[in-house]
Amino acid sequence: MSREGLSRGRVIDLRGQECPKPVLRTLRTIAVSSEREYLVLVDSRDCVDTIKDLVESLDIGEARVFQEESHYKVIIVRR
Repeated sequence: MSREGLSRGRVIDLRGQECPKPVLRTLRTIAVSSEREYLVLVDSRDCVDTIKDLVESLDIGEARVFQEESHYKVIIVRR
């Protein structure tokens, strides 16, 4: 895998935005695009948890979370 653990797909950089914007923009981007993989960058742990929970509970795919020094990476792979 390249590009921070993503083999190919879309990077969604939502750092600096307050919840619920990152959650809504992530779900909207997934709904309108055809990529299989997404790398979401956020700095709020609450948003990370909500994104991961929604992706999995709505059966969109699998979400893996990685904590970086100043932000979180959420890698989403569609089913």
